[in-house]
Amino acid sequence: MCNQWDKTNIHHDPSELLAWPVEPRSSRLSGRLGVLDYNVRQQVSVHAHPFYELVLINRGSCMHQFRGREEVLIPGDFFLIPLYEPHAYSIYDETEIINCLFQPSVLNSSQTEPEQKTVQKPAIERMLDPGPSWRVVHLPPGQLAYVHSLLQQISSGVRSGEGPLNPADLDDSVCYHCLYLLLLELARHSEKTLLHDNSQRSAPVSPGIFSSSDDGRLVIGTLLAFMQTHLRQPMTLQQLANQVHLSEGHCRRLFVRYTGYSPMAFLNRLRLNQALSLLEKGDQTVREVAEQVGFPDPGYFTRRFRRQMQAVPRDFLPRLS
Repeated sequence: MCNQWDKTNIHHDPSELLAWPVEPRSSRLSGRLGVLDYNVRQQVSVHAHPFYELVLINRGSCMHQFRGREEVLIPGDFFLIPLYEPHAYSIYDETEIINCLFQPSVLNSSQTEPEQKTVQKPAIERMLDPGPSWRVVHLPPGQLAYVHSLLQQISSGVRSGEGPLNPADLDDSVCYHCLYLLLLELARHSEKTLLHDNSQRSAPVSPGIFSSSDDGRLVIGTLLAFMQTHLRQPMTLQQLANQVHLSEGHCRRLFVRYTGYSPMAFLNRLRLNQALSLLEKGDQTVREVAEQVGFPDPGYFTRRFRRQMQAVPRDFLPRLS
């Protein structure tokens, strides 16, 4: 797929745009700011929207399609989708995605001191219109907790919806500042990642040595992509470690740190969730599905499937009418 980005490819056809999905009772700033928590295991088809979307992957893993490329997302990944840009998700496991949505007019508000806004403006503008420098950043644990707290502040600041929302009240002002802090945190990590990438070009890091959280994220993304494209093939921890030039122990520790699962446990989850999708299509037998996702023994496949899904594979085959 093409990795180049061309602004002329952005679609402005209103029929392709997603309407504002946040209900008034769960919005701030007169319905222009909101936080949505998605817990899904399904495809999210290509869509765009006339508002900004800050995205935090809180749990699970998925593939993100954006600007002609696909990228593996893992817990701690943080990024912004600009206006009108088509994107989609392929989700194979139970995944929690926290979205902070805000309309462009929010940032034209006068709820901050002029001198403060002057200092913040260049960094914010780069985040809102990043051009070809757009990137996903990975938050270390401390920064992840900080971003969580800002998102929770916006979400908890929502009132019950009784009476009109007043953008001048204290809660709205706090939420407005939380949004700015989220954008500045993303801008800071994006610039740090860009500097790191530039330094890597001039002085590459030796294989197996990772100097930043972005290096670790690259390793995990490489492993997840390899797993997803080789589900049918036998796979060992040694083979996975060899893909990223690490020892088995280092590979396992890094994988657990970023995903919460050991590599082989995560691989089995990917296989079983892919099996579930294939079973629901109904065009293969249980034995064929088992082989398709790397379980040549259908009996073993059924036992593993029951352990994760609390049901047997045939329960997910379409019923004949």
